[in-house]
Amino acid sequence: MSVTTLLAMPSAAGLFARAMTASGAAANTLTAETGAFVARVLADALGTEPSREAIAALDLDTVVKAVSDLVTEVQSAPDPQKWGALVLSMLPFAPVIDGTVLPRHPLEAIAGGASRDVPLLVGTTRQEARLFLVVPGTIDEVDDAGLAGGAAAYGLTPEGLDVYREHHRDASPGDLLAQIVTDWYYTLPAIRLAEAHERGGGTTWAYRFDRPSQEDNHRLGAAHAVDTPFVFGTMRNPENALLVGGEPSQAVADTTHGAWVRFVKHGDPGWAPYTSATRTTGLLAETVTVVDDPDGELRRTWDGIR
Repeated sequence: MSVTTLLAMPSAAGLFARAMTASGAAANTLTAETGAFVARVLADALGTEPSREAIAALDLDTVVKAVSDLVTEVQSAPDPQKWGALVLSMLPFAPVIDGTVLPRHPLEAIAGGASRDVPLLVGTTRQEARLFLVVPGTIDEVDDAGLAGGAAAYGLTPEGLDVYREHHRDASPGDLLAQIVTDWYYTLPAIRLAEAHERGGGTTWAYRFDRPSQEDNHRLGAAHAVDTPFVFGTMRNPENALLVGGEPSQAVADTTHGAWVRFVKHGDPGWAPYTSATRTTGLLAETVTVVDDPDGELRRTWDGIR
């Protein structure tokens, strides 16, 4: 979301030759009112006034701990009465549409042509949200009732949930909830960004990172952040073993790194641009598979919702 926010900021116009968003889009922003509310909560925890000057005057470690505690509260004990819509995004700190630095929602600005001259590569991993359900061990605690309630909280209709069940017939309730959250939080915002960039006159390429398989990396699969070691060739570093598994594929790294390098050097990752008519997407695995509108039936369940 940092990249798309910069593309929407008038003060950053002309600073970028190309842009890439990895697992990030323009959906997670705060209104000025929500931003002010979060600032007040943080300031109360710090025992000071909710102003830049007051918070800046405090010890840095104290501020960092208060920020971390606030994020933990939103993400581990999300009380809708207190946090409102933030319990869905779980991001109390995000770009604020303040009317000055960020005059309007990034999607509106991009659809209005704010980044028309910047070629854009936008993508996600296939199973982003598994990181947040597998690591704490909660994915196996989700039952059918929890799945139905979770899907409803994200706005998915019962008919839409049936589409997910049909599309992933062997998936557990936890697996299905992970995919629903993945699509709400990552996949659909990336698609909406590509659509907005097209409306604004820009050119976009879309990708989806599809590896590793769940059995290869402790059930994470193609979860959030798993793509990063493959992009930068660091998948054999010991600290990345949890993400990528014990035997990460060099072919997947070569494919993913190669697509990014081609885009950086030439402004084209190697497949056709994304348009609302074709929805062409490069699926990154051992090779690139080019598909029009992958999982289109799932995408359509979110029309008018997300």
